[in-house]
Amino acid sequence: MDIPSDRKCDNILFIYDIACDKRRRRVVKILEGYGIRVQYSAFEAYINQKQYKNLVKQLLPEFNFKEDSLRSYVLYSPAKVESWGRECVQLADTIIF
Repeated sequence: MDIPSDRKCDNILFIYDIACDKRRRRVVKILEGYGIRVQYSAFEAYINQKQYKNLVKQLLPEFNFKEDSLRSYVLYSPAKVESWGRECVQLADTIIF
């Protein structure tokens, strides 16, 4: 995925499903270096294109794509993020780029 170069940073949602606990812990450790955990298998990161490419480069070797999956969603402006329930964490109520 390429983030348009005219954008400085984007809010990106990463969602994963990893079968192996050991691989999952490694992926979580990598994602924690770029963003915040918003659900058990979901992280939000406010990063630029270079950071995104570096992150994906670190993540992909950790996955067994016959058992695991990884998705990323770029939340373009104006993106409205709302959360409800236990320990809701979010970067901002409304994100405008």
